[in-house]
Amino acid sequence: YNCLYYSIPLNEKKYIREYLTYIKKIMDFYKDIFKDVTVTNIYIGGGTPTILDENELTELLTIIFDNMKFHELGEKCIEANPASVTENKIKILKKFNFNRVSFGVQSLNKKILKHHNREYQTFEQVKNLVTYLYDNKIRTQKRIELDLWYIENWSFTLDLQIIIMTIWLMLRDNPNAY
Repeated sequence: YNCLYYSIPLNEKKYIREYLTYIKKIMDFYKDIFKDVTVTNIYIGGGTPTILDENELTELLTIIFDNMKFHELGEKCIEANPASVTENKIKILKKFNFNRVSFGVQSLNKKILKHHNREYQTFEQVKNLVTYLYDNKIRTQKRIELDLWYIENWSFTLDLQIIIMTIWLMLRDNPNAY
C-alpha cells in the first residue's frame, strides 16, 4: 500500500540514473528561459527525493540550482521520508540553503504503519530527525512540516506525541510563544 501517486520500488539504480539524466536535459532545455528569472519559492517533492543517496541528491540539487537563480529570502522546501534522511543528507540540504522540510510521517500508529508497509518508521527516529533539523536551523519561522495522512484511527499515545513534540520544539527556543 502506498499513497495514491504513481510509485515504483527503486531496487535498480538505472531508474535513478535515468531520472537524473532526464532532469538535466529538461533544465538544459529551459535554461535560457529561466536565466533572467529569480525564483522565490521551490518545492522538491511529489515523491521522496531523500531516497536518493548523498551523491545523487547532491547531483539533483546541483542540476536545479546551477540552472536557476533563487531569491535569497525565498523558501526552499523538500519532501522527505524519515527513513531515508541522514545527518549527511541534512548537511547537503543546508549547503543548498533549504529552509523547510516536509516529512512524510503519515502516522505513528503501529497498526496503520504495518498496514501501509511503513513498519520501519519509529517515533524515536522522527523525533531525532526533527530535533536535528531544528537544531541546524533548517526551518522557516520555526516550521518543519509533518504530513499525517492516516488520521482516521488516531492513536492518542503515538500520533499525538508528534504534535506534542512539535510544540515542544517551538517553545524550546521561544518560551513566550503561545
